[in-house]
Formats: sequence, structure tokens, C-alpha cells
Amino acid sequence: MPDEEDHSRKTKASSKNAEKVHPAQIFAEDMTDEWSRDAVKAARDAFALTIAAGDVHATIADFIRKKFDRDHERGWNCVVGRSFGAFVTHEIKTYMYFTVQPGTY
Repeated sequence: MPDEEDHSRKTKASSKNAEKVHPAQIFAEDMTDEWSRDAVKAARDAFALTIAAGDVHATIADFIRKKFDRDHERGWNCVVGRSFGAFVTHEIKTYMYFTVQPGTY
């Protein structure tokens, strides 16, 4: 049975490498460090969802917005996608433009 143990260890090691987390790229920010960490975590959690049907970007944006509405009072907006235009106003300390998916900005 040592061969099975070796295979199991190698599989676990290779799956850890496959799940490498890239650092978030923050392009613009007017938010506390704590809320910034929450935003990055929410985005990573949203991108990890299994979405079988519907608009993937809208589902991800909805997940992030609802989490922020729940955890940091209501009234958040969230845009997810590769190509978009925006002109937004925001309250102080409530804006962040970032990516958690390398090469998708």
C-alpha cells in the first residue's frame, strides 16, 4: 500500500499548486483596508461559484453586491466583466476598482 500513499500525497500536492491564488490587482480605491479585504474575498468567493445557467457576470455581481449590502449597509453597486464603461459617483470610502482574475482587466 505504500504506492497508494505516495500517489495520494502527490495528488494533494499537485491540486494545491493548481489552486494558486493570484494577488488582487487594485487599480483605484477609496475604501478602508478591512472593507477592501472583504471585497477581494467576496469576489474570490463569487468567482469560485459553480454557475450552471444564466448570465455568469450578473450572477457574480449579484453575489458580491448582496454580501456588501448585508455586511456593510445597503446601497452598493457592483460591475463584473471584461469590457465596460462607467462614470460613477460614490460616498467617501465606498469605491474600489480591482480584479481577482489575472489578465481580465
